[in-house]
Amino acid sequence: MRLGYVRMASEIFVLEASTYMANMLLRDTDYMSMAVSLEARGPFLDHRLWEYVLPLAGRLKLDRKLPKPLLLRAAGQRLPSETYLRRKMGFTLPFERWLRNGLRGEVEPELVSGRGADKCPLEQQAVEKVWHAFSAGKTSWSRPRALYVLKQWIRRNIWESP
Repeated sequence: MRLGYVRMASEIFVLEASTYMANMLLRDTDYMSMAVSLEARGPFLDHRLWEYVLPLAGRLKLDRKLPKPLLLRAAGQRLPSETYLRRKMGFTLPFERWLRNGLRGEVEPELVSGRGADKCPLEQQAVEKVWHAFSAGKTSWSRPRALYVLKQWIRRNIWESP
């Protein structure tokens, strides 16, 4: 590994910890856990651990073959290789499945029947076209979901407002 990359990686770790992690990840975890009365803890956020790890040489923190080499070395053989060698996966909610199954009975009538179309500023034919494209597997779940959420917002804030 080139020395410049290792030095830069250490700076990126600090930058991400002080910006993205603090302002996004921890905030979102706190917000979502409080919403369901759950106490969530980040086990690797102890300040003593950070004070110990941050000054360590960057070459100890990076390995082209292993993700998070310090953590893996600390875990030893307790962590199976299929866990840490698998591809990274983001966390996404199963909107596709929900819209095709459980939520279909609520979303489809909203988008296809034209319920309240006379009050809605959206072009009904275009809305229906999006739902049919989703049903046929020709577009992502995000388009009909966005239209459904928008129609709900319009209903609550424009149609039914005093």
